[in-house]
Amino acid sequence: MLNQIIPLLLVVLLGTVLRVIKFLNLDAGRLISRLVMYVTIPVVIFRAVSQSDIRPGLLWLVLLGAAVPLTTLLIGKWSTRASSGTTRGALLVALCGKNTDLFALPVIQAVYGLGGVSLLALVSMGNALCVFFVAFIMAAYFNPNRGVVDARKMVRSIALFPPILAFVAGLVFNLSGFSLPDLFLTFAGVVGNANVFLSLLVIGIFLDITVVVKQVRTLVPTLITKYAVALTMGIAFYMVFVNTEPLMASIGLIASLMPAPVVSLVYSTENNLDHKIAGAVVGTTTVISTVLLIVVSAFL
Repeated sequence: MLNQIIPLLLVVLLGTVLRVIKFLNLDAGRLISRLVMYVTIPVVIFRAVSQSDIRPGLLWLVLLGAAVPLTTLLIGKWSTRASSGTTRGALLVALCGKNTDLFALPVIQAVYGLGGVSLLALVSMGNALCVFFVAFIMAAYFNPNRGVVDARKMVRSIALFPPILAFVAGLVFNLSGFSLPDLFLTFAGVVGNANVFLSLLVIGIFLDITVVVKQVRTLVPTLITKYAVALTMGIAFYMVFVNTEPLMASIGLIASLMPAPVVSLVYSTENNLDHKIAGAVVGTTTVISTVLLIVVSAFL
């Protein structure tokens, strides 16, 4: 387990070190985040969704993937009330979704094999609805430069957003019954590896420990909200399905405990929100989720 997680944390640390020694700056981080958002993530999403084993009994995982972040967001509207403006916007965007692919996938693949990976992809489908629809709208709403909200423009932006296009295309491809060519799968695998590295590097670039210390009073209510909901719903899901679908139950619990999505950091930078607090949330939850993942996995 540790052998799967430690390399991921080292990439985050690398990003922080490169920023501290001024080899990379925040502008470079924003550029990399755009590359992740518009190139690597869409490829990963399309591959995962198009190859998922979708059958009625497993759709509970899709529901869980959407229900946990939506519940967290609703409660978060109350727990973040002390913050305002771009800071509150960044916090709410970070609560609306989970990083189900970057951290959970390597561990689940090592422990549960491809069967576990296919189940995780279903959780990711539900999570994607929150990350790429709800969080996208939330970030645009809190953008201080948005002016008057143009509903048509927002709908058009969502419809043409590459990760959303990839999600829809992958779903259509899945339901059509076609198989992806080996050449594309190889290409997607290379891009997927790049996505893991670049996404984690971005976390490190934007992770500023001084911000975490200064904003601890702001972060604590958000973190409590996130993990209280995750543990409650994740354990409840596990208890309901452990006797009939033990693998599904384990995957659901693990996925519920994942950190805030890297995309929330990208949204914050793209929409002029408080990217420092967003980086603090993503970085802090990455550490907390890593610890929880190790602890929970020991009992599964």
